[in-house]
Amino acid sequence: MNIRHNVLLRTVTATAAVALALTMAACGTNSAGSSAGGGDVANIPAGTDPHPLKESTKVTVAVTPSEQYMAFWVGKEKGEFQKENIDLQIQDTNPTQLLQSVLTGAADVTLATPAGLFNAIDGGGDLRIVSGAFGPDEGTGYYLSPALAKSKPDFGPCDMKGLNVTVAPGATIGAHAALPMSNYLAKCNLGFDDVKLGTTFGPDSLVALQSGALDVAMVYGSLGPQAAALGAKKIVPFTKDMQTPWVFGQKLRSNPEAAAAVLRALVRTHRTYLQGNYHDKPEVMKVLSQYLKLPEETIAKFPPVPFDPDLAFDPKSMVVDLQNLWLEKGGILSYKEPLTVDKVTDLSYLKRVLEQ
Repeated sequence: MNIRHNVLLRTVTATAAVALALTMAACGTNSAGSSAGGGDVANIPAGTDPHPLKESTKVTVAVTPSEQYMAFWVGKEKGEFQKENIDLQIQDTNPTQLLQSVLTGAADVTLATPAGLFNAIDGGGDLRIVSGAFGPDEGTGYYLSPALAKSKPDFGPCDMKGLNVTVAPGATIGAHAALPMSNYLAKCNLGFDDVKLGTTFGPDSLVALQSGALDVAMVYGSLGPQAAALGAKKIVPFTKDMQTPWVFGQKLRSNPEAAAAVLRALVRTHRTYLQGNYHDKPEVMKVLSQYLKLPEETIAKFPPVPFDPDLAFDPKSMVVDLQNLWLEKGGILSYKEPLTVDKVTDLSYLKRVLEQ
């Protein structure tokens, strides 16, 4: 297994997410999302200090072998979940089945990309975003081809018209990466109808950028420095509000004390072990190597994932703005009117945990 493993896995996960979103859209489900989960958080202790549950409670997180899930791995190995009397089970799951595993109750927690999540909730799935998980690393963003970067050093949004652009796997905008590009195009009153959406994605996009087959490509993680080394120029960085969220299922949300306990353990793990370049921390790298089944020196070549110390999540960008974009474009979501923020998120547990 080589240096491209995590990037390829993230690409596969993104591909699966887009496929799931479009499949759900094709089904045309339209029932409102249930809010049967959740509960009164008033009696949950405030703060991030451990408050062990009265009884050991099993919580299952659906994961793939990606560094994005490391907060659960590190938290488990460092005893943060045990301090809460949480019996944490880590379930390796096919990327295409992550959301389905929580929908069916086979798992309680997973990461979810917005389009698939929105369609699942519209279809009656009792799921909610409860916090952010991680933000974009510094290598992630949209890169201009080396040829254009050289020939037009003052390149701006008004130069995007008619260019070949890749946003997500396939000729679609069904990934949350569409939002930064949409905002960039809007600076010159342009939209996705003004560019040509390409299908090349992941490592192949570097080849396409270098050859000129792509003018602008969405590039993730460690591919960013590789793109820059080829002479490509980052023109649209990702902002901190582009958080990938943790999603809880109904079973966990119906136990508010356990839901808060999971978030307390995650916050402590983020703050204690995952700030800055955690690749310099031997105790963290040992856990990563164990779960990723990769040598530490290989893992160290990837840019660290930015883990927010407060698990921040911005509904304005990741719920409101994304829905509006996809509803205007059509073909991504299975419904016509945007879901309200409270049908998609339940940040009450996190708010209680962060209170002092």
